[in-house]
Amino acid sequence: MDRLTIRNSDGSISQPTNTKWADVFVKLAGYEDQEEAGLLWHFPVKPGDTVMAYLEPKASMPDECRITRIEISTDYREPLFTAVCYEKAEYGTFWLSDFGKEIFTLDQYWKMPERATRKKAKTKRKE
Repeated sequence: MDRLTIRNSDGSISQPTNTKWADVFVKLAGYEDQEEAGLLWHFPVKPGDTVMAYLEPKASMPDECRITRIEISTDYREPLFTAVCYEKAEYGTFWLSDFGKEIFTLDQYWKMPERATRKKAKTKRKE
């Protein structure tokens, strides 16, 4: 990919001297066309990232996992993420829409007030 910008070591952005505004708009229009056609996805994680995920349906605490695979197929309604917990030798698959519910980025997890724990159902005792 030919870049239209230069990312500096401090995170700021510079424009190369040979970049023209017309080039910027052509490239931007291409990205917008791809997004409108459903060809661009914005994923919260990439393979190799650490996440917290509920691998068991009734687990009260999520497990630390690694994303090992992101699968996109015409058979699926959305991308499918595979998360592996090497400590437990278990894995789970999650839809993109499961993020924030069943699987969490580390940023999501640490910003949650209850640290993503499921509350155990309280049962009333008859006396």
